[in-house]
Amino acid sequence: MSANGSGGRDSGTCGGRVDSKGHRTPAAFFDIDGTLVPKPSLERRLMGFLVWRKEWTPWSFARWVARYLKVCALPSGMPWEDRWVLATHGNKTFWKHVRVAAAMEYRERAPRIDFFVEGIKRMHWHASQRHKIFLVSGTLELLAQFAAEQLREELRGGASRDDLLPDAIGVCATRLAEAGGRWSGEVSGEAIWGNRKARAVERLAREHGLDLSRSFAYANSASDRGMLATVGHPMAVNPDRGLRRVAEAHGWPIVLWKREQIEKKQEQRPRTVRDRRTEWLREIPRKQV
Repeated sequence: MSANGSGGRDSGTCGGRVDSKGHRTPAAFFDIDGTLVPKPSLERRLMGFLVWRKEWTPWSFARWVARYLKVCALPSGMPWEDRWVLATHGNKTFWKHVRVAAAMEYRERAPRIDFFVEGIKRMHWHASQRHKIFLVSGTLELLAQFAAEQLREELRGGASRDDLLPDAIGVCATRLAEAGGRWSGEVSGEAIWGNRKARAVERLAREHGLDLSRSFAYANSASDRGMLATVGHPMAVNPDRGLRRVAEAHGWPIVLWKREQIEKKQEQRPRTVRDRRTEWLREIPRKQV
């Protein structure tokens, strides 16, 4: 696992400065899109920025369709989930040829991510309990790191004491391979989706000495049920229909984090440089985005 927060081995695509010494400690694992962040997803936000910058066009989806059809034609002996992930969530060919520098520019110029207020409160509680905190998401690793940086700022703003802040927020997300300063459209390692999230959580537990029986997980999709089942305290957040059925069957708590709380928070928060960038981007004609 990477020690610098920029990712780990190709087999893991997980990273962060979070570490553990001595006894096994609890952790909190958060999905991002739909759980901590309302729609649109972080990848769709990046896509809109790159369209505006003329770095990406919808024609790039033709590569995605071609890969999807090719994978669907593979021998039927491949397990269903492996085939589905390879054809969909592991199919990042629409990012092929995008300059990595352009994606990094998005991190500098993008609007502030507005997280669900209740999600931030839960993170504050976990930090106060000295729990390790990880983001486990199928989004691009670069975007998950961007979210982790802003979450750190959010936690710093609400912490009563600096010693209550986590040393870092670990990131486990989907990493894209690079070639010549551009994304190749291929996943480096494996896409973090479905049971791969559960395996990632188990790997983090081994590497950081975590006690999964005392740990927490938050997710919104039925595809995340494996990750939720690996911890002692799963929580279905804004669950889709499939996850709601699973949660009700297992007696898992179901919570709804609402967007209205975000809007109220925006009214109370002082304007920052990033807020002004948000206003600037909103003035871009929609036809350009």
